[in-house]
Amino acid sequence: MKKQWLTIGILCIGILILGGACFFLLKPDDPEKSDAESGNYQILDEITEDDVESVIVSNASGGYEADWNDDSVIIKDCDNIAIDNSAVKKIQNAIKGITAEKKVTDGKGRLNEFGLEDDPVEVTVTGKGEKESLMIGDEVPGQDSSQWYVLWKEEVYIVSDSNVEAFQYGVKDLVSKQITPDRDESDDSFRVTLADIQGEGMDEIQIRHQGSEELAGYQVDSYQLTAPINYPASAAVSEDILPMFFGLKAQEVAMLHPTAEDRAQVGLDQPYRQVEIEYQTKNSEKNKLSILVSNIDGAGNLYVENGSDVIYKCRPQDISWLNLTVDTVISHTILIPDVTSLKTLTITQGDGSSYQIQFQNMGTDNGKVLYDGKELDVDSFRNFYYGLISVEADEVILENLPDTSGMNKIAEIKFAYMDESKKSDTVTYYSESARKAYAVLDGNERGFRLSETQIDTVLGNLQKLINGEEIKARY
Repeated sequence: MKKQWLTIGILCIGILILGGACFFLLKPDDPEKSDAESGNYQILDEITEDDVESVIVSNASGGYEADWNDDSVIIKDCDNIAIDNSAVKKIQNAIKGITAEKKVTDGKGRLNEFGLEDDPVEVTVTGKGEKESLMIGDEVPGQDSSQWYVLWKEEVYIVSDSNVEAFQYGVKDLVSKQITPDRDESDDSFRVTLADIQGEGMDEIQIRHQGSEELAGYQVDSYQLTAPINYPASAAVSEDILPMFFGLKAQEVAMLHPTAEDRAQVGLDQPYRQVEIEYQTKNSEKNKLSILVSNIDGAGNLYVENGSDVIYKCRPQDISWLNLTVDTVISHTILIPDVTSLKTLTITQGDGSSYQIQFQNMGTDNGKVLYDGKELDVDSFRNFYYGLISVEADEVILENLPDTSGMNKIAEIKFAYMDESKKSDTVTYYSESARKAYAVLDGNERGFRLSETQIDTVLGNLQKLINGEEIKARY
């Protein structure tokens, strides 16, 4: 009985060994393990770069047709649409000639194993009456870097991805993702002259260029808010906010030649934001940008149009100006008269003590600052005055101003001008709550909330100035 079991066991082991041997001996070769000859094979070598007239590509992405016109490349159906030059450069490089390092010696008779029979990528290059064609099949499996099977002149080659990447593109891949132009930082004449932002759940914001002046060797532009109110715009408008409208890039090109239904589908029939920007560049060239932005969809994306027959897909974080408000762009500086325009500056403290500072020939080499007949140090005064006009509010109040009758007055500052036809401006500061001040400009024209510490600093520096102490610069 034992011998029978031993015999059965030996037979089972033998069967397993024989089966494994048959598996390996009879297993068909994987395409990537087919015999391949290494070498340096040139594909698309009959039409030179200078002779190329067109490239037609058919692929799963829709393909494209590119026509050569001298040194430029024209993509069919992309009239008046900006093209991605880097993508076009890859097409140009590809048709210069593709180098394959391997040829599959036994591949001609089994193209289906390489993805070269069912819906391969098809490429046709035309030039000087000649045509060259190739097909791109499956990606070669098990490789450290991407490689593809390519059929050319009835032979199968293995080609690296960098050689054929350009033939995997669709038309949308060839369109530039740049929505608005980059700002030329070297162009000193560049400036935005008008920005108009409107849309859902916001007051229309309109900002206009007011003027330019040179400060410390730099050209500084000032802006005025003209809608929804007429009011000076923050210095941040020129330095930070308006530059945000330039250099906007999309994550991808979503649609070309969109229909009204396409626009409605992504929410651009009723845009969340509509922006008009007018700007000038060197030689006083005038330009205009028009931008429409959809609301954020369920996937967290939004869609943008710039008037070029393209819809772009973006992320909310790509568009930093999406939720601008009046409070973002309005100046929070209370009053900044040019010191050269002043005749006197009168500061009255809450206890009734008053100081009147007089000016003579300010803006010249003989400028003088006087208090009580005594000449003050001009540099110390400039530093004091810079601190005074640099006081900024946390909140600007344009309507429904608070009642100040129950507040204690901290100080009143009156600016009288050399031009006597110009009315004096007066800023009155009150203590509204714990360490919070409330300021009123010219009676009740507008109000400001700010920290009381800023006023304490101004009044402390006033005493230093009157006592002849040095006031150091804060800037």
